[in-house]
Amino acid sequence: MRVEGEENGAVTANQSVTAFRSGGDGMAQVFVSYAEEDGHLVGELAAALEANGYSTWYYQRDCRVPGQRWWRRVLQAIDECEIVLLLISRPSLQSAQVDREVDWAIAAGKPLMPLLHGITRPEVVADSPGREWLAAIGTAVDMSTSEGVPVVQQKLATGLQANNITPVGVEAAAAAEPAVIEEAPPEVRTGLIVPGGCSWYQEPPEDCPVDDPLAYGEWVKRRGPVSIINEKSGLELVWVPGGSFMMGSVRGRDDEKPVQRKKVEGFWIGRLPVTVRQWQLVMGSVPPRFNDQGAQHPVVGVTWDEAREFCRRTQMGLPPETYWEYAARGSEGHVYPWGNTWDPGLCQNKENLHGQERTLPAGTLPRGGSWCGALDMAGNVWEWCQDAYSPDPSAAQAAPTGRRSLRGGGWGCDEFECRCSCRLGAAPANRSPMIGLRVARPRTRKAEA
Repeated sequence: MRVEGEENGAVTANQSVTAFRSGGDGMAQVFVSYAEEDGHLVGELAAALEANGYSTWYYQRDCRVPGQRWWRRVLQAIDECEIVLLLISRPSLQSAQVDREVDWAIAAGKPLMPLLHGITRPEVVADSPGREWLAAIGTAVDMSTSEGVPVVQQKLATGLQANNITPVGVEAAAAAEPAVIEEAPPEVRTGLIVPGGCSWYQEPPEDCPVDDPLAYGEWVKRRGPVSIINEKSGLELVWVPGGSFMMGSVRGRDDEKPVQRKKVEGFWIGRLPVTVRQWQLVMGSVPPRFNDQGAQHPVVGVTWDEAREFCRRTQMGLPPETYWEYAARGSEGHVYPWGNTWDPGLCQNKENLHGQERTLPAGTLPRGGSWCGALDMAGNVWEWCQDAYSPDPSAAQAAPTGRRSLRGGGWGCDEFECRCSCRLGAAPANRSPMIGLRVARPRTRKAEA
């Protein structure tokens, strides 16, 4: 599902006219994931299903949440449904929004029922290598048939019943009241404690929702992040409220799969990658190669062990991959730190080099910042993480590869490598002009203060 103008939370008036049809428990049984171009077909399909007692939810009709909250309502609808119908067409294969919905559905354990429209199975496989939902393509219902929607609807009903999803009854569906999303004001708790070796840079006022990630993300857009300064290095760290998110991507490489729901406690993370000046202040000198571009550029050419030693001296640490990805994409699962649409002007990448292989001064492109106020989380430099790299992130005990994980993409990377979920592994002794670091620190509790 992709709707133009969604980045601004736009919801047109005609999207809020039709009543939300739900089962007797107030939740839709069937969530339909689709591209905007296929909206007319989805409306026809939903009407046919509802005429036979199945309750459905699709964005253009049922998402009537104003402002920036539309995506939360989409995730809520997926969580509440019993099955996800995935309408596969040429437009949906190009839709980042459909990808995000499928990511969330798979991680939430929802069964997927694919529908084909205007595209064949071989074409889907050729255009979508590595996507997890391809395993279900063999059972897809082809909507490009001469029989039309009624026959397709009968086939769908058979599939729904095979998943133990039965009609709720036409009368119950028709009588259901429109769903009203009432969002309680976030609970305000400003009990953040400054970690040792740090002091406040931007202290949270009493009304700052420091423990509500969605409300805090909106706060950051209006007023900037809550942050602290590491006194030894001058590093600024921004606050990242705890929450849950979907880690990985169905459109990524194999080492980004399977998509998993992760829960993260609140923590602090560097607003910027460590700069040449900050490294020299702590370590006394900088690696002689690659660091002649200026004191405010990210330090590069540092090994994983040297990065760890820098963290030890500043009472910080390297971020685990889970921390890093959550700080970059947030609970709403953005593809890039700034949103879901690629914009090469928001990060330093291979499209901006113009023949000069170089970093930009840290923080040069603030419009590319993430939801929590962290900058340069796409492009500029790859950043060492705490974890040993494993090509299978879901393994309980990863097979040793001898490599360490990197995140973020560097100045020589393309759009694919600048995604929040993209991973890379490198030998700990690697000295690259595209590898630097960012620091992190867990939340300090009262008992630790």
